[in-house]
Amino acid sequence: MSTLYPIPRQARRQDFVAAAGQTAFQPNTFKVYSPLDLRVRIKGVSGRFLTVAAGFTVALLGPAPSFPVVTFTTPRAAGDVVRIEGARTPERETDVTFGGVIRAANLEAELDKVAVFGQEVRRDFTDVADALDAVDEAVELIAGGTSAAGQAVAAAAAAKAGAEAARDAAVSSRDAAAGSAGGAAGSASAAGTARTAAEAARDAASSFKDAAAAAATSAVTARSGADSANAAAQSANAAAQGANTAAQTARGQAEAARDTATQQSTNAGNSASAANTARSQAESARDQAQAAMSSKADRANPTLTGIATAPLFRGYGGGGIGFVDVVTGEADRTGFIDFRDLYGNRVGLVGYGHAITKQISLYTGQAGGFFNFVTENGALGPRVNGNEIWHAGNFTPGSTGATSILYIDTYAPPYNVRANGSDMAPAIQAALNAAAGMIDGRGFGAGCVVLPQGVITVRDTLNIGSCVRLMGQGRQNTMLQMAADRQDRAIISVGDTILSGVSDLGVRFDGGLPGIEAARGFLIQGNWGSYRNISAWNTAVAYAVIGGNNNLFHQFYAASYSLIGLLNQGTDTVQQDGSYRGAIDNFWVQGRLECPNVPGYAQYGTIRLINNCEGLNLDHISCLGGEWGIIADATTNTHGRRPQYMTITNSMIDSTHRGSKLDKCSQSRFSNIWFCGAGAQTGNNPEAGAYPGLDIGVDCFDISVEGGWFNQNSGQGAIVRPGASDCRFNGVSFTTAGIRGNPIGLDIAGTNCVVVACIFKKATPGHAQGNMTHSVVLRNTATTNLLVGNMSMGGLLYDNQNPGGGNQSQSNIGM
Repeated sequence: MSTLYPIPRQARRQDFVAAAGQTAFQPNTFKVYSPLDLRVRIKGVSGRFLTVAAGFTVALLGPAPSFPVVTFTTPRAAGDVVRIEGARTPERETDVTFGGVIRAANLEAELDKVAVFGQEVRRDFTDVADALDAVDEAVELIAGGTSAAGQAVAAAAAAKAGAEAARDAAVSSRDAAAGSAGGAAGSASAAGTARTAAEAARDAASSFKDAAAAAATSAVTARSGADSANAAAQSANAAAQGANTAAQTARGQAEAARDTATQQSTNAGNSASAANTARSQAESARDQAQAAMSSKADRANPTLTGIATAPLFRGYGGGGIGFVDVVTGEADRTGFIDFRDLYGNRVGLVGYGHAITKQISLYTGQAGGFFNFVTENGALGPRVNGNEIWHAGNFTPGSTGATSILYIDTYAPPYNVRANGSDMAPAIQAALNAAAGMIDGRGFGAGCVVLPQGVITVRDTLNIGSCVRLMGQGRQNTMLQMAADRQDRAIISVGDTILSGVSDLGVRFDGGLPGIEAARGFLIQGNWGSYRNISAWNTAVAYAVIGGNNNLFHQFYAASYSLIGLLNQGTDTVQQDGSYRGAIDNFWVQGRLECPNVPGYAQYGTIRLINNCEGLNLDHISCLGGEWGIIADATTNTHGRRPQYMTITNSMIDSTHRGSKLDKCSQSRFSNIWFCGAGAQTGNNPEAGAYPGLDIGVDCFDISVEGGWFNQNSGQGAIVRPGASDCRFNGVSFTTAGIRGNPIGLDIAGTNCVVVACIFKKATPGHAQGNMTHSVVLRNTATTNLLVGNMSMGGLLYDNQNPGGGNQSQSNIGM
C-alpha cells in the first residue's frame, strides 16, 4: 500500500457532462504529480473522443500528488462530454538510496509513480484492443455484404443459364416435332424440362425484382433526406429574416433613445446659470493657487533668482571614492567647487558664478549623471527664497535638469503591488524589467526595485537582470510566498548576470514541505552579486548557487528545507576558453541554517558542496538539525574538478543525524568548527546508528582541521577512511565520542596524517560521561602518520594496530 495515498484498481480516467457555461472540471478519483500528467479529450459528433492540446489550463489543488482541476478558456456548451485522464511520462525525481541507505519514503514515492504509469498504460492498451475489435466487426460486415452480393450474382447466372437451356430445348423440340410423330413424346418431355428452367429463371428474376425494390426504397429514403436538408435551409432563411426584423426593431429603439437624449440635452441647458456659477468659483480658486505659487520657481524656466539653500550637503573624499576641491578660478568662472573621482577625472562641479552671464551653474561631467538632493531628519527639500523648488508636484523626471530615476516603488502605480493574496509576480517582474532598462554612468542597468511589507503572493519565478537589486522592508517584514501548486520552480532566479542583488526580504513556499529539488528559494547563476539580510522558509533547497562566481551572501537565514540548506555547485558546462564553469570564490558570511531534529530534513546536506568550488569561503555559519551537516563531493562531475581550495571558519555543525562527510574533496581548511551532536538526539537517530562528527572519505587529501571541537557524537569524533591522505588536525579538542558505538576520538585508516597539539577527554564538563574509550586508533591500513604533542586525559587508550606501518608518536602525554 502506498504511503502517500491509496492507489486502487482504476483506469485513471473520469468523464464529465458539461452544464451550460461550465469551465472548470475537477476529477476526484485519481491524483497526478504534475499539471503535465493529464490528457483532455472532447467527445465528437462521431461518438469518438478527440484529444485537445490548447484552450485550457491545469492546476493542482495541493502539493503533489494532488487532485487536478482543468479550466477551459471558453465555456463549454450544455451536454459536452469532457474526458480527463492521466498521462504521465516516466521519470526519476528522487534518489532511492543515499550513502548506501535505502530511503523508504523516496522508494514509496517512486513505486507509486510506477504503479500510476502502469495503470495508465493498461488503460491505453485496452482502448487499443477495443478499437481493434471495432475494426474486426467492420471487416465482418463488409465480408458479409460481399458474400450476399456474390450469391445474388451466382443466382442470376444460374437463371440466365436455365433460360438459355430452355430456349435451346424448345428449338430442339420444334425440330423433332417437325420430323416425326414419334418424336412428339420426346418433345413433350423436353418442353417440361424447358418449363422447369423457365420457372427457375422467373424465380431469379423475382429475386432481382426484390433487390430493385429495395434499391428504390433506399433512393426514396435519400430523397427524403434531401427534402429534410431543403427544409432546414428554409428554416435557416426564416431565422435570417427574423434576425433582420430584430435588427430593425433595435434601430427603432436606438432612434427613440436618441430622441430622449436630445430632450435631456435641452433640459441641461436650463442648468447653464449653475455651471457659470461653478466656473466663477473655479477661477477664484485658480487665482488663489497662482498667488500661493507666485514665489515658487517655474519648472519650465530654468532661471532661478534668490538665495539657494540645500537642507543637507555632504562632500565625500578619500576611501577610494574621490575628492572635492575649491577652485579659485578657471576660464570665465569666478570660482567653483570641483568634484573628481579617484583618478582625477571631473565628475561635476558647482559654480559660484559666471563672469559673463552672472548665473550659477550645476554641472555633471559624465553621461548619465544626475543631481540627487538628499533630505534627512525631517529636513525640507531644496529651496529658493524659502520656497521648495523640486518636489513631486512641480518636477517631472526627464525635464530640464533631470536625467534618470534609478528607483522603482512597486507599491505605487503602475505596479500596485499589494499583500492581498493575488498573484503579484507579473507586476513585480514588470518592475524588474523596467529597472534592467535603466542606465547608469557605466552603461549598466542599475535600477532598484522596492517591495512593500507583508506576505506577497507570486505564482511564477521572479527573474532579476544585471545590476538590478530587489529590496524589501526586512527579511521578516516582506515575504514572497510561492503558491502551493507551484512547487516545481524557484521563487527568485538570477541568471547569467553581473552585479545583481537581493536584500531585506524573505521567501517561502505555501503548503506542505516541498520534496523536489526544483523548489528552490533562491537560484543564483550570476556573478559578482550581493545578497544581504535574506531568509528562506519551507523549501526543498533554500539557497542554490549553480555555476555562479564571486557572489557575497551576508546575514542570511533558512529554516525547514527538505533537501539542502545551502548548495554551492560547479557545472559541467564548457566555456569559450575550454575550462569548466565552477561555483568559485563565493562568500557566505553570518548565516543560520536550521531544521527540526527529526528525519526528512536536509536529506542531501545542510551545506552541500559539489564539483568545482574553488575559493569558497564560509564564515560564522550555524547549522542546526537535519540529516546531514556538510557534504562535499564530486559524484556528478565528469571532468575531474572537485571541491577544493575551500575555507570554512568559525562555524557550528550541531545536532545532525549523520554528521558531516567529505568525498573526493581536497586542499581545504576547516578552522574553529564545532562538529557536535551527530546522531546524539534520539528523535533524529531512530535507528541508533553510530555516526562520526566528520567523515573524511576515500580520495580526499590535504584536508586541514585547525582548532575547533568534536564532541557529543554518536560515533567517532572524526574518521579518516582508507585512501584518504595528508590530513592535519591541529589544536582540536575531542570529547564524548561513541555515544552509540565506536567510542574513539580520532579514527585514522589513511596515510600521511599529522595530529598535533590536540586534547582528548572522556567527557566535557557539564555533559554526560559518555562511552569514549580511545583517544586515537590507527587502523591496520594506516601508514606514515605522525602524532606530536597531544594530550589524552581520563584514562583513554591509544591503539596503533599497524606498528610496522611507519606511524610515529612523539612527545604525547597519556598516549
